Amino acid sequence: EKNLTFEILVDSSFVVPLSQNCHFVKKDTKNWFRRLAFDSFYLNRYIKKSNKQFNYVISLQNTTVRTNLKQFVYVHQPLPFSDFKGNFFTLTGLKLYSYKYFYKTFIYLYSREDTHFIVQTHSMAQALNNKWEISVYRPKVESINKDENVTVIQDRIFYPSSPISYKNHNVILEALSLI
Repeated sequence: EKNLTFEILVDSSFVVPLSQNCHFVKKDTKNWFRRLAFDSFYLNRYIKKSNKQFNYVISLQNTTVRTNLKQFVYVHQPLPFSDFKGNFFTLTGLKLYSYKYFYKTFIYLYSREDTHFIVQTHSMAQALNNKWEISVYRPKVESINKDENVTVIQDRIFYPSSPISYKNHNVILEALSLI
């Protein structure tokens, strides 16, 4: 019996794997307005309506969300902390400019004292500031033993992130389905 369960919110375009311990909920967060509305209002409403006792939220999308739960936020977008000076007058440049100058606001927007940021490098930890708890985890790929028993009994909720292929969320979700 699998006691560890996950409520995983994914983009509506995501093809969900079959899993007994993962409940996938598709949400459309493709544009910034929908994403901000979900971050600010609808996620909290979703949590309350679910009638589940979630322990915390794990956000893989670089940003905090409005919730009363403890948050673990994986920050992997270095542009807001870089010296990048893009071309504001091209579509790509405008997008990178927005990541550089506006995205940082959303990283911190709903942070609280108990927000825990997770980054991959010490330079990202320094860039985030020392106001919050920050952990540095360098990626380490090991094989997963899907026959190993997990005895922790807790609900968890994952928050949607844009389905950009470089983020490798498919790998994370497939790994969770093997737990």
